[in-house]
Amino acid sequence: MIRDLYKQQNNIFQSEVWLDFQKEAGREILDANGTFAIVSDIKFGKQFAWTQKIAPKLPITNKDLVFLRVEPESENQIKKYKLKKVTGHSLLAGQKSPKATRVLDLSLSEEDILAQMKPKTRYNIRLAEKKGVSVKISDSADVLYDLLQKTASRDKGYVPHEKSYYEKMIKILSNKNLGHLFLAEHDGDPLAAIFVTIYGELAIYLHGGFNDSKRNLMAPYLCQWEAIKYAKKQRCKYYDFWGVAESDDPNDPWAGISRFKEGFGGEKVFFPGTYDYVLSPSWYNLLTFLAKVNHIIRR
Repeated sequence: MIRDLYKQQNNIFQSEVWLDFQKEAGREILDANGTFAIVSDIKFGKQFAWTQKIAPKLPITNKDLVFLRVEPESENQIKKYKLKKVTGHSLLAGQKSPKATRVLDLSLSEEDILAQMKPKTRYNIRLAEKKGVSVKISDSADVLYDLLQKTASRDKGYVPHEKSYYEKMIKILSNKNLGHLFLAEHDGDPLAAIFVTIYGELAIYLHGGFNDSKRNLMAPYLCQWEAIKYAKKQRCKYYDFWGVAESDDPNDPWAGISRFKEGFGGEKVFFPGTYDYVLSPSWYNLLTFLAKVNHIIRR
């Protein structure tokens, strides 16, 4: 079921619309043997490129890049090309997709999807409905950004993109019906907002923020449920919650949000992970060393 989750026809990160969005956001696009990669600056005028949820055909050569960050589908590619695993101490360690995620099977009926949720999650969805929380599709990047900022103030490890990034994302993807912002409100107060992409058979909960105000109304639960139902109506087969903690360690930085996502049921899925295909070993080793030194100094 899940093995082909990010096959080509489901990978929005390789779609023309996503590339248009990235270009509008000021990103350079590189064609890596037929796979599109987003180019980003590092230091000293150097650059790297990232192919999200896919790995291009290797080997490749590019004198302008220090490395290509890839997400291979199999262990064979990792061994064959001696790819370097991205860890918490790697260069630009934050630039990677989650290795573990939780995926809902949308081929089930709404009743069956609810039935496989944890009782507390079902209760919270019904509570939000009973208390008058409503969810609508919105195009307000202002509201989303405000809620993301509030989330970042509570979660010190989370850093949102610049506001213009969300403005362009909502405008471009929603115009093509490939992504929508779901906004949960109560008496006109925005309480939760999530941006969900829809491409092929796959819906992805990509961004989300919520307000601590009226927390007892459980708005994030209803917001997710309405997005799940919408994705099902769009004939998506899967709903990807986009990242959970790899382990059950209660001290994991992702433990809280993972418990929230786990409440909706589904299956926990692991990917091979994110790896670097090094194109300039000397620069890669130098920049990695400087990143480690900087990490030690900031501790």
